Amino acid sequence: MAEKEAPRGCLAGEWLKNEDADRWSGFCPRIVDVVEYDTALVEEAVGTSTQAALLVTSTEKEDDQTLYIYGRHVGCSSGKMGKVLSNRINRRGSPLHLCWGGPCMSGEERQAIHVVAMRWFERTAFHAAYMKAWGRMVLKEFGELDKEEAEEEE
Repeated sequence: MAEKEAPRGCLAGEWLKNEDADRWSGFCPRIVDVVEYDTALVEEAVGTSTQAALLVTSTEKEDDQTLYIYGRHVGCSSGKMGKVLSNRINRRGSPLHLCWGGPCMSGEERQAIHVVAMRWFERTAFHAAYMKAWGRMVLKEFGELDKEEAEEEE
């Protein structure tokens, strides 16, 4: 599980933008972190300021430092955009792609959701006014799975 040990590259709750190339390329969340991101590059959200949250289940970093973040959609500040993201992430398995700029063509084969601004939180510390009961339940369930895995390893 080397992915869990990877450094994140920035402080919890601090917005990180692709304009800060060194920190952007160094960012790597841990499994079960929550990534909150701006949806400005999602086709259905262009021109809006909507935030969404993803519970990280895995990451994939390519040789060129391209980072894909896979996980579970757990909430969004817009109900309409939340449905779009839930469908793309939870049903189709689309990852977040940390873009260097827009428009971005990386990750098209994965139907990636392009992101240029985000921040991370530990799962237990994440609270957003837009979270609904189902999103909180997903976060809680993953915490219980973590406990079970730790107990099995002992």
